[in-house]
Amino acid sequence: MTTSARPTESRASGMVARATELYEQARGDIAAYAIEQAMSRLDQAVETLAGDSSEGATELHLRIAMSRTWRSFANDPVGTQRELDRVAVEAQSLGLTHIVPLAMLQQGTLWTRLGEHARAFAALQRIAPYEALLSVDDRVRLLINRGTTASLLLKTEQASSDLGEAASLARDAGLDRFEYMALHNRGFVEYLRGDLPAALRLMDEADRLEAPVDRGIAHLDRGRVLIEAGLVTDAWETLQTAASSLSEAGLETEADEVELDLARCEVLLARNDDAVARVTPLVARFAGRAATFREIEARVLRSEALAFGESPVAVADAEALARDAAGIDPRLGDVAGTLYAESLVRAGRAPDAPARPVRSLARSTQLARRCLARRVAVDLALARGDDAVARRALRAVAEDLRTARRGVSSLDLKTGLALHASPLAVTDVALAARSGSAARVLAVTERWRTATGSMPQVRPSDDPPEQALWTMLRKLRADQREAEPGVDLAENRRAIGRTVRALRETSWARDLGQGADDVAVSTADIRAALTERRTALTSMAITDDQLVAVVSRGGRYELVTLAGAREVLELARQASADLDALARVASSVQGAALRAGITGSLTGTLETLDRVLLPALPIGHGPLLLVPPVQLAALPWAMLPSLRGRSLTVSLSATHWVRHQVAAPDPVVRAVAGADLRLAAAERDAVATVWGQPAGSLETGRDFRDALVTADLVHVAAHGQHEPDNPLFSSLLLADGPTFVHEVEGLRLRARHVVLSACRAGRVNVRPGDEPLGLTACLLAFGVSTVVAPVSVVGDDLALATMTAYHEGLAAGLDAAAALAAATKDAPLLAASFTCFGAGWQARAPQTRN
Repeated sequence: MTTSARPTESRASGMVARATELYEQARGDIAAYAIEQAMSRLDQAVETLAGDSSEGATELHLRIAMSRTWRSFANDPVGTQRELDRVAVEAQSLGLTHIVPLAMLQQGTLWTRLGEHARAFAALQRIAPYEALLSVDDRVRLLINRGTTASLLLKTEQASSDLGEAASLARDAGLDRFEYMALHNRGFVEYLRGDLPAALRLMDEADRLEAPVDRGIAHLDRGRVLIEAGLVTDAWETLQTAASSLSEAGLETEADEVELDLARCEVLLARNDDAVARVTPLVARFAGRAATFREIEARVLRSEALAFGESPVAVADAEALARDAAGIDPRLGDVAGTLYAESLVRAGRAPDAPARPVRSLARSTQLARRCLARRVAVDLALARGDDAVARRALRAVAEDLRTARRGVSSLDLKTGLALHASPLAVTDVALAARSGSAARVLAVTERWRTATGSMPQVRPSDDPPEQALWTMLRKLRADQREAEPGVDLAENRRAIGRTVRALRETSWARDLGQGADDVAVSTADIRAALTERRTALTSMAITDDQLVAVVSRGGRYELVTLAGAREVLELARQASADLDALARVASSVQGAALRAGITGSLTGTLETLDRVLLPALPIGHGPLLLVPPVQLAALPWAMLPSLRGRSLTVSLSATHWVRHQVAAPDPVVRAVAGADLRLAAAERDAVATVWGQPAGSLETGRDFRDALVTADLVHVAAHGQHEPDNPLFSSLLLADGPTFVHEVEGLRLRARHVVLSACRAGRVNVRPGDEPLGLTACLLAFGVSTVVAPVSVVGDDLALATMTAYHEGLAAGLDAAAALAAATKDAPLLAASFTCFGAGWQARAPQTRN
C-alpha cells in the first residue's frame, strides 16, 4: 500500500513545480528577447516560492537570481557580476556544484552583450573543470557563447569548432532555437574571416529553421555583413528592421548597436555630418551603461566620420582616443591609431604620424578597414612628398579589391565591394592626372576599371525555391501590367519589392563560379591593338571635378583637359531628358509642334556637347573606341554631330575591348520576338532571313535563355523595362512575361554578341562606388563580348529598318561597329540611339543570303 504525502510536503512540491514552470517560461522569453515579460514571470516565481526552504526551492532561487541579471546588467554591469559571483559561491557552499558553471556562463554571456569580449572569454574558459556537470542544452549554450566570443577576439578556428559542435548537438537534441543561433553565429565567423558568400549562406540556412527566436540580433548581424559587402542601401533596410524588433523587445543596448551601424552606412555614403549627429548621443548612452567597448567604438566611428572632412578631430583628442582604444581592444586601437595618423597629416605634422597602427590595420580581414588604412597611408606619403610610395599603396588597394571580388559570384556583391575603394580610385586618377602623363592616366583608369569591372560566372542555379520566386515575380509584374485603371497597386508593389529582395539575397549566397581574367592590359598592349585594328582611342575620366581624356593620335597618347565635369554631366542629363520627352510625344497626332520643340532642344544640346568634347574626339572617319566615365556610359554618343556615321564602340574599359574581340566562323544566329510589340515577329523573321537560318517561333524567356547558351549571336526584339532602383531586375517582355537580367547570371553563355532591340536597353544606373548596372552592362559582365542596344525609345518601324540593315552589314562581313554605323548613317537621328557596347564582333566569313 502506498502512503500519501503529507499536506505541507505536497503543497511545497506543488509550489516548486509551479515556480519551475514560470522559470522555464521566462527562459523562453529571454531567448526570444522578451525581457520585460521574462522578468514578470520570474517575479511571480519568487512569490510562489515564498516561505519554501526546500533544496528544490533553494536551487530554483539561485537559478532565478541568475536570470534576473538580464535586467540589471545594462545599467549596473559590475554589480551584476558581483551578484553572479555570490550565486556561484553560495551554490558551491550548498553542494549545488552544477549551478557554478551556469553562473560563469551567465557572466560570460553578459560581458559579451556589453562588448567586453576578453572578460567574457575569461569567464567562459573558467567553466572547463565543470563542463561534465552541464546538461545538453547548457553545454550547447556554452559552446555558442564561447564560440561567438572567440570569434570576436579573432580566435576563428576555436569559434568555428565550438559553433559547429553546438549546431550538431542542438540538431541531435531537437533544440531548434540553439541550432539557429549556432548556424547564424558561424555565419558571423565567416564574415569576420572575410568570406561574405559563406556568411550569407550560413545565415540563410539558419533563417530557414522555424525556430522560436526574435530575429532582431540576426538582422543586426546580417546588416553588418551587407555593410562589408558595400550593399549599403540593403544594409540600411535590414538594420531598420533590426532596430524595430530590438526596440520592441526592450533591448536598448542592442538597439543602440544598430544605430552605430546605421552611422557606419552614413560614413560609407559620405554623409559624415549625419553620422556624427547619430553617433554623438550613443557615446554618452554607452558610457552611462559602463559599456566601455561600445563607448570607444562609437568614439572611433565619430572620429572616422570627421577625419576626412572640413573639421577633423583635434590631434590631442585623436591621440587620447588612440590610447584609450588600444587599452580596450587591439583592433579598435589600430583603427583609432590610424585616424590619429590622419589627424597629424591634416595638422601638417605627417613626420610625427605613427606607422605601426596603419600597417597593422592594412592586414585586417575586413576590406573596409584595409581601405581605410591605405587611404591614410596614401595621405601620409603625399604629405611627405613621396608620390611613388603613394602610387604603390594605391596599386595595392586595386589588387586587394580585385582579390576580394574574385571571392564572390554575385554581381550584386561584386558591385557593392567597389564602394569601399571608391575614394582611393579618385585619388589615384587625380595623382596620375597631376603628373601630366597620358600613359599613366590610361594605366590608372584601366587598373580601376578592371578591378571594379565584373567577371562572368559559370555556375547556374537550378534551385527550385529560386525558380518559384522568379515565377512569382513574373506573375506580380503581369498583374501590375494588366490592372484596370484606378486599381490600388500598393500591395502589389510591396509584394514585388519583397520578391526582388528575396531573389537578390539568393544570389548573394551562391557558390562561386569561375571568373575571367580581370587584370588590366598594359598601355603598350592597348597601343598595339589600336594600331593593328586601325582604331583611334578616347578614354575619359573625371578628376578634381574636371573631365580629362587620353587620346591616341598617330600611335601616341595625349592628355586633354576638357570642361568641368558638372557642365558635361548636366548636358548629358539634358540630352537624356530630351530623348525621354521625345518618346512620350512620338505617337501624339497633336504633338507635332511639341515634337519639333523637343527635337530642337535635343539637337542644340548635342551640338553643345560636341563642341565641349571635340578636342578629345580624334579627327577622321576611321573606327573609334570610346571609354567614357561610367556616368556618361549611356550618353547617345553616336548622335553627336562629329560622330554620326562613324564606326564607334563604347566600352567600359579598353582592356575589355582588347581582350574580347570575337571572330565567329559561320555563326549560329537566333532571333526572339517579344510580346505586345507590333513588328517584333517581323524583325525576328527579317534577322533569320538575312542569315539564311530558320526563323522558328522563339518568343519566351526560356527561348531567350536557351539561345544564349546555344547560339553565337542572339537578337531580341521586345519591350525593355529599365529599373533605376534595381537595375539587375531590368527586363525584356516576352511571351511568358518579363525575363529579368538577373536570370541570366550564372548561365554558361555561348553567345558573344547580343542585340537588344528594346527601348532604353543601353541605359545604366551608377551605384555608389561608380558601378554601372543595367541590361547591357550586366550582359557584358556575364561574359557577352558585344551588345548593340538603344539608349532611348526607338519606334517600331525605325527599329525594324535599322536592325535589318545592321544584320545585312554583319552578314556581309562588317564588324559590329562598322555595320551599325552603316545602318544609321543616313537614317533619322533616333536610329543613332543604337550603340555598339563592349568589343568587336565579326562573322569570320561573309554570309550568303538565301
